[in-house]
Amino acid sequence: MKQVLFILFSFCIAAITYSQTTATLEIKIDGLRSSEGNLSITVFKDEKGFPEDADRAILTASIDLAKEKPVFIFKDIKPGTYAYAILHDEDKDNRMNKNMLGIPKEGFGFSNNYKPRIKNPSFNSASFALMPGLNSQKITIIYYL
Repeated sequence: MKQVLFILFSFCIAAITYSQTTATLEIKIDGLRSSEGNLSITVFKDEKGFPEDADRAILTASIDLAKEKPVFIFKDIKPGTYAYAILHDEDKDNRMNKNMLGIPKEGFGFSNNYKPRIKNPSFNSASFALMPGLNSQKITIIYYL
């Protein structure tokens, strides 16, 4: 009986410790000009690949705006420093469309609501600290054209 109680107690301690050492990231998207297409996100743990190389992202997700609300929720993430990029892919071609001058034709956003002027942000300028528990953020999508 003592062994059963010990195992049960150990399991409860492990569950409590685990829940306090992981984070949930909830990102609500605001400012969409339409509900057409997809909303995609890439989350990075460091500067390698940020913000355009999705293959180097540690988390990715996509929402069909015709079917789902514009909210991303990632659970059980290790606390730390992260940055993300969001694309409103209105034509569902899985890439950022730009005009002849390189100006984005589709909406986008970055963590910290970073608003680029000429070039994409560095990881450091868009990064944020993810703390244990629930972390809620609201990002406003940017459109140039």
